[in-house]
Amino acid sequence: MNVPLNCSRVLGVPLAATPDDMQRALRDRILSMPRREFSETAIGQRKRLLEKAYQILVETPVAPDADSEFGPTVLATEQEGAGLLLLLYELGEYEQVISLSRPLVDQRQSDADIILSHSLAYLELGRQRWKQGHYEAAAQHLETVQELLQQEGLFISVRSEIQADLYRLRPYRILELLAAPDHHTAEHRRGLHLLQEMLEARRGIDGKGNDHSGLDIDEFLRFIHQLRGYMTTTEQQNLFEDEARRPSSVASYLAFFALVARGFSQRQPALIRRAKGLLVKLGLTQDVYLEQAICALLLGQTDEATSCLEKSAETPTIQQIQQHSEQSPDLLPGLCRHAAQWLEEEVYPHFRDLVHQSVSLTDYFADHQVQVYLDELPNSTLSSDWATTSRMPAFATTTPGVPTSLTPSALVPMGDGLSPMVPPRPLPERRTPLRVVSPPPEPTAPPPRERPATARAKRRPPWRRYAIVGIAAAVVLGGTSLAAWAVRSLMGNNGASRESLVSAERSLPILLSTLKQQPSTSPAVTGELTEAAALQVVQNWKQIQARVYGKDGDPTVLEKVLAEPRLGSVRQDLAESKSLESYVNYQLKDLTLVRFEKSAAEAVDVRVKIAESREYFTKGVLDHTEANSEYEVTYRLARQNDAWLIADWTVHD
Repeated sequence: MNVPLNCSRVLGVPLAATPDDMQRALRDRILSMPRREFSETAIGQRKRLLEKAYQILVETPVAPDADSEFGPTVLATEQEGAGLLLLLYELGEYEQVISLSRPLVDQRQSDADIILSHSLAYLELGRQRWKQGHYEAAAQHLETVQELLQQEGLFISVRSEIQADLYRLRPYRILELLAAPDHHTAEHRRGLHLLQEMLEARRGIDGKGNDHSGLDIDEFLRFIHQLRGYMTTTEQQNLFEDEARRPSSVASYLAFFALVARGFSQRQPALIRRAKGLLVKLGLTQDVYLEQAICALLLGQTDEATSCLEKSAETPTIQQIQQHSEQSPDLLPGLCRHAAQWLEEEVYPHFRDLVHQSVSLTDYFADHQVQVYLDELPNSTLSSDWATTSRMPAFATTTPGVPTSLTPSALVPMGDGLSPMVPPRPLPERRTPLRVVSPPPEPTAPPPRERPATARAKRRPPWRRYAIVGIAAAVVLGGTSLAAWAVRSLMGNNGASRESLVSAERSLPILLSTLKQQPSTSPAVTGELTEAAALQVVQNWKQIQARVYGKDGDPTVLEKVLAEPRLGSVRQDLAESKSLESYVNYQLKDLTLVRFEKSAAEAVDVRVKIAESREYFTKGVLDHTEANSEYEVTYRLARQNDAWLIADWTVHD
């Protein structure tokens, strides 16, 4: 390991630094201890190399035209290998650390310090890939070193840190893998497997389990919704039917969508019948009569479809159906039109294999397999006029010379629905050509799949239908956050609420950058305070800080993480910001532990390095942006009622 190290860079001084500058730099570097997992041997080797670098700089005259990129170097001996790797790691030379240590690790000729430097370098490279938006590559780095440390049985604290990163990284990986092109089947299967793991850890879509991703129930529902467009009808059916058996109202509703989508697109009405069955339990507490009417329509059960419409409380939709059925003795023409529009705008866009397919009720009912199946189904309280017809929802007015039983060829497309053949009204097709939708501005987002222009422009927010079962799930779970989200979603007349919900689903990386900062799933840290636990306390504070200093900040959550005297000063600061109508959008990019010192029996000082971005607003207008703010803070942590809170802090220049 005779690797030359630039003396100036090792000490962190310019080439033309004075001896006093060098001496101060040497003292600071020696005092800034590395991670406590390193042995005294490695720390001692590091100190000797720093002293060598200082001595060489002091004794080497500086040329007047010296280039700052060059200068005297120090060579580490073979006996100083652990110290050399530690210094290279501190300098950010992660790839060089790995290239030097890998042969020793592979040949099992390394000691614990070399393995630690090797592992930490992999960890940091993984985090770099994460920041660059290469989520699966990041995970591969983390999993590689995790496996190594498990085999060696070393550094439980580092393994815990890596595992925490893998948990937080998992949603990103799932989206990246599922968004892979269609021919990348292995990646797609891997994404589905990770999603299954996540669901098991959470004990279901709306379960109370903890997958350590940082997503609460509301946020996870949005995440699931965003994933749907990257999954096929079969994948969604298998996934959500299994989840519905937990039981789960939300999963039941999603399974209903998948069964209808697959049943209609693949001409398998038996699946639509299964979908209709899922609505039975949901209908005990929720108004799903409109969905039941659509299923009955697609099964040719027209009497039942009409009956369901009469029971539905969705007045605006029923009024539209009535308007499109004005010239008919019943509501079936309007229901056909609504069903076709619903399939095109609320169902097909959420399935990878249907997004470019067209919706045609005419083709569906004209299919021989569909007709045979529908003929075997009952249609309660059939009138004599319908008794001899197929269960296909054809419509006719009683006109001399025209039979009341219509064939599929007699049905004329009317936009997305069907019109009576008598009298014939030739109407043009209304479908809009497909176009490529521009990707969201977030550079790390996987490219979105194309969507039909009509679906983008006209589809009402999907949260409205999710909210129906979301409220029921909240009642069962006894929680309030999901119910609150559902109620907000149902406020159709509130333009601001609807806009915020629609914008929330556009990009997972944008969403997750906010979700990382949500404190709702970060429990108080209790018991003995370890380095990892101390870092969790700070991370909890950064999450709450992003919330309380944001546009709709709620200072009541401060008590979860702050204690006096800092609690009072932050409250005062927030009050002043509110009076000035100013707020800040924080995005935490990195949080690294620098030092951990127990200053008293019930107090600990934790110094961390923070990287974040900030956007400052006044009265809703962006004042300025700090895209890359990096600084160090020492937090004083105090134990109160067995919970560790932040009592004060000092920001270092």
